[in-house]
Amino acid sequence: MLDIRPISPELAAIAQNECFEVPERMEEDVKTLRYWIEKSPYIRANLTDQGLVSILRASKYSLEKAKKKIDVGLTVRTLMPEMFTNLYPITDQMKEILDLGIQCPLPLAGPDAPRVLLNRDGLNDPQKHNIYDIMKVNAMCGDLLFSTCDNFAISGFAAVIDQQFLTFEHIKQMNPTFIKKMAYAFQEGSPYRIKGLHFINFSPWIVKIFNFFKMFLNEKTKSRIYVHESLEELYKYVPRKILPSEYGGEAGPVDVLVKEFNKFVLENEEFFKAQQMLGTDE
Repeated sequence: MLDIRPISPELAAIAQNECFEVPERMEEDVKTLRYWIEKSPYIRANLTDQGLVSILRASKYSLEKAKKKIDVGLTVRTLMPEMFTNLYPITDQMKEILDLGIQCPLPLAGPDAPRVLLNRDGLNDPQKHNIYDIMKVNAMCGDLLFSTCDNFAISGFAAVIDQQFLTFEHIKQMNPTFIKKMAYAFQEGSPYRIKGLHFINFSPWIVKIFNFFKMFLNEKTKSRIYVHESLEELYKYVPRKILPSEYGGEAGPVDVLVKEFNKFVLENEEFFKAQQMLGTDE
């Protein structure tokens, strides 16, 4: 019997209707995927039943797509050690970045809703924390949410990306090599179901970087990018009830949400011990 969390009827409906999950076939699909991993000596992965089911859901239960997500995802982790190694123990520098609240999940809008993240790029001092330091912590938080939040894994995720804090010093770190790596890692190396990327407070001088990044995205991902000129526009996609008060929402101060999530991250520090072992032997 599979060792996985039970899910709500609402999420079960999405898993079956959108991810093509057949409960009676789940155990056999997990067994097949695990056998493939065991027979692939270059893959370094000790994935749980829950982890394999989450990847199958993200792959709409196509075993070939699931294999590709595992293969490419683990290869990305190997080729980008600056982001995916030295995850455990959580260092003082990582805690500093967490405390800045650059990335924070918002409350769920409903039992079957996607998980929405608030990203506030540019809150860090670029002289103290470089762009890879920030992306490492963001990736750690994304991995933890994918592993622990069934809404994130089944219904997908959306992000509200606030650009008001970015300075030229931050932008200078986003060189072409970094942008290409991030586009590949985000699009090919993660199993996340992307529901929407909502940019707000978008400065005109960031447009060139933004357009360069989009060059490396496929049409499906591009179609889920929105640039909102006002919060009123954002509310058409993201309910006010889940947004922090700083964004005209009803979820309370963002600092409180950040502290709650950071507590959750630190309580699950052991999770990252296993995560840093994932990869491929190229």
